[in-house]
Amino acid sequence: MDTLTHSLIGAISARACTENRSRSYLLVAALAAAFPDIDYLLFWLNPYQFITEWHRGPTHSLLLLPIWALLLSVLFYLPMRRRASFMTLFLLCSLGLLSHIFADCITLYGIQLFAPISDQRYALNLAFDMDLWITLIALMPLLTVFQYRTGAVLSLLLIGCYLGFLYYGQQIAIQTIEDRIKLEKIYPHKIYALPQPLVPWHWKLIIDRYGHYQIAHLSLHGKASDLLRTALTDSISKSQSNIDQRPDETNKTNFKPAFGYYRDRNLLVWRRLPKFSADKKQAIEVKAIWDHPKLTQFRKFAKLPVLYRIDQNADSTCLWFTDLRYVLPIIGAPFRYGLCRQDKAQPWKLYRLKRGSINEREPINAPLHL
Repeated sequence: MDTLTHSLIGAISARACTENRSRSYLLVAALAAAFPDIDYLLFWLNPYQFITEWHRGPTHSLLLLPIWALLLSVLFYLPMRRRASFMTLFLLCSLGLLSHIFADCITLYGIQLFAPISDQRYALNLAFDMDLWITLIALMPLLTVFQYRTGAVLSLLLIGCYLGFLYYGQQIAIQTIEDRIKLEKIYPHKIYALPQPLVPWHWKLIIDRYGHYQIAHLSLHGKASDLLRTALTDSISKSQSNIDQRPDETNKTNFKPAFGYYRDRNLLVWRRLPKFSADKKQAIEVKAIWDHPKLTQFRKFAKLPVLYRIDQNADSTCLWFTDLRYVLPIIGAPFRYGLCRQDKAQPWKLYRLKRGSINEREPINAPLHL
């Protein structure tokens, strides 16, 4: 979730748990809820390592929560010792931190819940990494400037109901995949039901079959999607890019409104996407590049790796990879990393394609060891 939403959830959690209407209480909880995202400062040290390793790490750890709560309580106690006890501040900080951890845990990106003991990420995959609907619900108590505890309680209940709606949709999406597996007698490695941004009844269905994926886009409410598609077709069409550049679609030159990809269960279109290449020989070669030591960190990050494209010309050869979790029907993949070299005698070097660009690449700094 974005930092603003975290702060709002922290504030309404504090207001819901206490009769005290003190704005200082709300401010403490809001700042504590925003605190874990202080790890964004590490982005300037090494953006690549931040994305693949550091982000949502120790500052989002459930094990380290008491330490962060204690540290924040000490900082807040100095200017607020006449208005709140140390224990009250500690509880408010703990509540804010806990709300942040939970909110990030429901997303695709997930968190290192047990850092520093383990760097494994836990993700419930209920919501996209930013969810406008949760933000809007969290804004509700602002209408009364947090004067009424009932408003905060109601806001939390609505968020809970919304998460229940997402969970219900996720289970339908998973059942849809399982029905496909039984019907086609497929033996998958893993299956995924991934939430999509903006529209909470849209899900991306993925069957991982080792060498390739099978992908479909599900709409739980076809009529609602049709209304959205009709209303937004014109504006979406203006911002579309060529499907050839998106790895989760076929290689047809085609343009379609974004909501056209999402269909009812009975009208689903399943697409086959090779992970590394449709050609077996080339797939082996590409897989060897994917296993290169310089891509170790990105391999750990990318839960659904796929070849983005191969750039080959007289000057260099580049193989780009991305994570299928973040490839959407209308938006280009945000994480595009790969290896480039001048010729076969030269070593591979790590690069990324800049966000928003097609061909502009920049070198990746060597990983730092903190």
